[in-house]
Amino acid sequence: MTVDAAAALGLADEVGSLAPGTRADVIAIDRRAAKLGPHLDAEQAVPRVVHYADGGDVSFVMADGAVRLRDGEVVAPEAPPIETVLDDAAAAAETALDRVDAADALAPHPDLWGAVRYGE
Repeated sequence: MTVDAAAALGLADEVGSLAPGTRADVIAIDRRAAKLGPHLDAEQAVPRVVHYADGGDVSFVMADGAVRLRDGEVVAPEAPPIETVLDDAAAAAETALDRVDAADALAPHPDLWGAVRYGE
């Protein structure tokens, strides 16, 4: 939120600026990735980030004023290990598929692999 929007909502003391004591969400993109270069034209910096950057290019995250990612590494001490996050995500996906009786949707189609024969 910008400072003017925060002021309009009566929140200027809490959000809207990068100042000590205010809450802020900030990210930094590492523009050294090949897909975001070359850096010959400054006018292309924003369009390149908008069109080509993804989560893997984020090098720094501050959420609600607390640093959560620095140099691409999670620094949140309360964050669970990645294995736990992935296990929880897999369990949630399985639960969702079971809930809608769609577990068979993950099975490969019988005509998918080995069914295409060239020259026959």
